[in-house]
Amino acid sequence: MRYLLSGLLLLTGLAACGPASRTVTPAFYHWKTTLNLTAPEKATLDSLGVKKLYIRLFDITRNAYTGEVGPAGILEKPEQWPSEYEIIPVIYITNEAVAATPADQAMATLSENIIGFATLIVKDIPIREIQIDCDWSESTRERFFQLMAMMQLRLNHEKPGVLLSSTIRLHQVKYYEKTGVPPVNKGTLMLYNMGDVADPGTENSILDLDVTRDYLVNFDKYPLPLDVALPAYGWTVVLRDNKPLKLLNISDLSILETDTARFAPDSVAQRYRVRRSTFVNGFYLYKDDILRPEQVTQEALTQLADLVSPVIRNPNLTVTFYHLTPQTISTYPYVFLEKICRRFRSADPAP
Repeated sequence: MRYLLSGLLLLTGLAACGPASRTVTPAFYHWKTTLNLTAPEKATLDSLGVKKLYIRLFDITRNAYTGEVGPAGILEKPEQWPSEYEIIPVIYITNEAVAATPADQAMATLSENIIGFATLIVKDIPIREIQIDCDWSESTRERFFQLMAMMQLRLNHEKPGVLLSSTIRLHQVKYYEKTGVPPVNKGTLMLYNMGDVADPGTENSILDLDVTRDYLVNFDKYPLPLDVALPAYGWTVVLRDNKPLKLLNISDLSILETDTARFAPDSVAQRYRVRRSTFVNGFYLYKDDILRPEQVTQEALTQLADLVSPVIRNPNLTVTFYHLTPQTISTYPYVFLEKICRRFRSADPAP
């Protein structure tokens, strides 16, 4: 009996030390101006068990000609919202728009306009959260925080119970004492757009695993609960005269290898030179333009999940993939995306 009790205690101790699972909810960003889910997209969402869609409603930008701050890229309101998913409205605010709104009264008006326009677009469906995506900087931090505080007050008054969330960058966690923490209910950690797409020397501006490793600091001290957003996309940067000109979505990158009449490998690895002027996806490329494909491979996305999962403290985690397109579901089948979600489920949430 003594040995049996000892064995039971040992097993209990081992179970207590094992990795605790957490609840992981898969989701997708939708970043188009029309909401019309295709049958393959719906099949992927259903197979993955997606119940949440973060849908960009509009951008807030500064007009380059008039200097006015207002909405752009507005989502065409669908005749019927997909009822099988929880819809989280997302508003993207450029840093320039925040910088161009210095006065308190102007910020109050902007807050009122954003909440008013967003709730008007989604007035036919229940919402539990509104997310703001803004890459605020040290120079715009106070204005952005003021905007978030005003939006929070307005939501509390007009939509009690609706949460306000904000996207958070890696450096804003590592240096949170310097960058500050926005006055919102929760954050979504953006794990993409890590490099400078405008830098000709950048190899992959979407994902850099070495940068990720360097910034996985202070998650145990960061006060906001964090969800995560993962890159499930790629693009091709067009460089002309060593300056970025355009981001192209070339669905079949093999043409850069096989279409030798139009493209040739550049002297820099993983880049291609345009041999003769031509159209690609409706964009006119000049002879000697440089194409820099940037992709997130399945292997890289798996490594990213393994790096980040252990430091995330949220026991009820939403893992959102950016973003829902036919190319995304072709490149990242739901079976693979489910494996990524399992890596977050099995991780022991940091205390």
